[in-house]
Amino acid sequence: MTKDINEIHKEFEKLQLEDRYNYATIPKDTNHTPYNRYRDILPYIHSQYKIKNSRSGNDGYINANIIKLGGHRYIATQGPLKNTINRFWEMIFQELIEKEEVIIVMLTELEEMGREKCYDYISNFHETIEKYCSKYGLLLRNFEEEDWDNRVEVRRAYMSKNGYEFTIEHYWVREWPDFGIPNENDGNLEVIKKRDLGRSVIVHCSAGVGRSGTFIASDYLYKFYEPKEGEKSKCDKIYDIVSEMRKSRVMMVQKFEQYEYLYRLFCNKEESN
Repeated sequence: MTKDINEIHKEFEKLQLEDRYNYATIPKDTNHTPYNRYRDILPYIHSQYKIKNSRSGNDGYINANIIKLGGHRYIATQGPLKNTINRFWEMIFQELIEKEEVIIVMLTELEEMGREKCYDYISNFHETIEKYCSKYGLLLRNFEEEDWDNRVEVRRAYMSKNGYEFTIEHYWVREWPDFGIPNENDGNLEVIKKRDLGRSVIVHCSAGVGRSGTFIASDYLYKFYEPKEGEKSKCDKIYDIVSEMRKSRVMMVQKFEQYEYLYRLFCNKEESN
């Protein structure tokens, strides 16, 4: 690493202070308590994702924020609850109609340590796709499932409408513990990041902040940030990226272990080149 552990700790503590100030001062949507998984993680209004013309009898609220980094756009959201699963699918299909390609990256188990972390929308994934295709006038042409060494489950749905092609891909990354980091010897995350993740990328864990923020930061650094002469290296850009994400959604890259993981992921690689 180009910075020692004490420097990284100081950076993270500064980020924590910034985050607390942001959460105290940036306007939040406080009017939808039943639809939030955690009471201390509310979406900032300025970056809040809105479902237009919702068909499930709600006002378009979902606990999700748009994260913009260097011209690239991600959506970070909580793992759906039983009473928000329709909103979750409406967000997916709204993105699909607008962007034609949607990637969903799921970074949580359904249950961890005896507690639900995400409503089970996996068991009936195919049936739900068919149902929403019917609602939105899409024809489901093909559906595929794939398993990468029991660590990543992949689901793909190919649809069409009026001569246009639409695709939903779902990557369920397993074995990434809550508040923790992925298995650093698992090459599957790099395989995902090497892929073109399409025009719309929706990332969720349980709260949609720790693991989600870590994935988004690493995906952006891995694929999109290539420093030009005079610009910060990927290693030196980590603080700025996490700080920028936290202005759009609280607690992104929630734990020090996750922040340090980004340094190990990128600084070591740069030193070895």
